Amino acid sequence: MASYSAFRARMANIPVRKLVAGAFVLKLLALLVALAMVAFNVTGPQAGLLAKIPRMGFHPQLNVTVEEREACREHSGVWQDIGLKVGYGKSTICVTHIVYLDLEQNGTAMGRLEIALFGSIVPQSASNFAKLATCEMAKADPKKNAHLCYHGDSFHRILPGFVAQGGSHATGRSVFGGTFSEMKEPKHHSFLSHASRGVLAWAEFPIGSQFYITLSHDHNSGPAYLDANHVVFGYVMAGESVLDLLDSTPLNKEEPKSKIWIVDSGLLPLSSHETTS
Repeated sequence: MASYSAFRARMANIPVRKLVAGAFVLKLLALLVALAMVAFNVTGPQAGLLAKIPRMGFHPQLNVTVEEREACREHSGVWQDIGLKVGYGKSTICVTHIVYLDLEQNGTAMGRLEIALFGSIVPQSASNFAKLATCEMAKADPKKNAHLCYHGDSFHRILPGFVAQGGSHATGRSVFGGTFSEMKEPKHHSFLSHASRGVLAWAEFPIGSQFYITLSHDHNSGPAYLDANHVVFGYVMAGESVLDLLDSTPLNKEEPKSKIWIVDSGLLPLSSHETTS
């Protein structure tokens, strides 16, 4: 009892501000230790404080999870800061392919679209689009797979201020044979959204070859409906002037009066677009 009274007396003589400061320092140290253990993937009995808090698993440089980082490495991707272009708070995303589409109308070049694909998140979609762009299967077997190629295809449908749609030659087919499904799952795909101009998504579900690119500057223009029914798998990194031309082309209802051709397509190297690894 005497020792407790002595303890209370000593505590009473310590200024409140020192007590508050001491408590803050202890909490800060505990947090730093926990974060360090998360970063170094410490588990098991030695985890200590980590066992008492929810596992965070983030990489502080990129603000991505450990799982996302491992998936990106597995798919040989690079990290690209796209500035929240696909919504839900993700400014940095793993890019596994960069596809180019060169467009032409009335014999005049419209320019090039450079499109980043998110293959660590939607691998089948990225592979399908990349192989359609390189015409890999069409070159290997022209008689059987002539239509599995974006080179020589077109943008056949445009809704001004909304979307430009292309890739109709192989409608109902993909590089996997028929159509395929790559469902949106909250754990993996919830941050891919029609949240900006230049978002790339499949026009068909199940998925074949037809795709569209969003043209709207209004992030609230129909994304909820599109998010629920179409799979986002890429983003236009370069070619804003080409999107302007697509958006303003004269139409006969929804079809361009003059055909907009994809005169060349393929893959660009990832290295020149890497933000960090």
